[in-house]
Amino acid sequence: MELPSVPRYRFLHSSLQGRVPFRESELRSPIPQSRLIAGKQTSSAVTYGTYLTAVRRFIEENWDQFARLLYDSVSADGETISHIDIVAEKHGSEYHPARVMVGGTAPRSSFVVNVAINERGRNRLTGDFQLLRKLGSQLPRIFVPAAYFAGDVSIHQNSDDRVDLSMFVGEWLEGFHEFHLSVDEANRSLATVVWDTDLGYGALPIAECESLYKQAAFILTYYYDPNRFREVFPWHHAAGDFVVSRLNGGVRVKLITVRQYAPRLIVEHDTPENRLQALMLFIANLTVRMRLDRLNGVGEIAWADDHCVTATIQGALDGLMAKSQDEMCDPALVAAFLASANSMSPEDVTRLFAEVVESNDKDAPDMPVIRRHLADHILLVYRNFQSLSLHA
Repeated sequence: MELPSVPRYRFLHSSLQGRVPFRESELRSPIPQSRLIAGKQTSSAVTYGTYLTAVRRFIEENWDQFARLLYDSVSADGETISHIDIVAEKHGSEYHPARVMVGGTAPRSSFVVNVAINERGRNRLTGDFQLLRKLGSQLPRIFVPAAYFAGDVSIHQNSDDRVDLSMFVGEWLEGFHEFHLSVDEANRSLATVVWDTDLGYGALPIAECESLYKQAAFILTYYYDPNRFREVFPWHHAAGDFVVSRLNGGVRVKLITVRQYAPRLIVEHDTPENRLQALMLFIANLTVRMRLDRLNGVGEIAWADDHCVTATIQGALDGLMAKSQDEMCDPALVAAFLASANSMSPEDVTRLFAEVVESNDKDAPDMPVIRRHLADHILLVYRNFQSLSLHA
């Protein structure tokens, strides 16, 4: 893969009008330190120009590794690169992902560079990179993007101010987008809207919405370790941790970040009874967390409609069955979960969710919404448990 002696880089940002070049004045502006939440947003000391230049330097300093990725993506030698676009996509409290688009004589290739600019983000980035590689290489089924290589960049923003950034290059999931709950102004009901910046924002029909939740629950359950009680947590729809594609009919869902993969609950003894109880708590908590989002990703805490629950529970059961088929879960545990769910009384389910609430941070902004909806949610889960079967 031939790199021009003077590569042509362009610095762009995503907008509803597509990818737009930065103006010089915009490059001197500080990048947001967080998403815009409830009308509030903080800014960092790092400018867009510094951030984008650091990404460029990271690519150039690691060109041998980057070029190998390009070889793999185009499957041809001797291709020439004419330009590299670095696109500022979005900003969070820890990560600032940039899309790197490489154009030339071969079809355009895209990668993501996840950038951390503060200490908390840099500490998380190393763990996230390692966990993505682990979950993407050590299990039979893959639901996360590939993570290729990581490193640090030190750059001077001005003559006296040095900025240290950490970043890693990963797979760009073409055609996958964030989704969030939004209010349908026509009938004041909730809708799940896909943030497709190419084709436009659009609400999912109910069937696709149910498939989305079912797949997300499948993924999290497939990654749940019933023997060592590890799980992907924390995660939140408001953070855009899952993305969805509608390119080829229907929907496909992937998990794009893994902050931790560890036991969330303390289980003193590894017994069949404790494995079953931990699994019941995992799935019950899953039914709650799957319903939570922020309106339009940044507004008030939102609670998904009831159809989310049936899809989540069925997705969790399907995930358990897949783990059993892949010899990562004892079939007896799947049978025990099904028997337990079918036999629970409303009082049993109420006690189960009391433990779920106790296991969550009581001061989290989600908790008032959870408590407000919990009674109806418990009844809905009870009804779904009663009708759950391997052939549902």
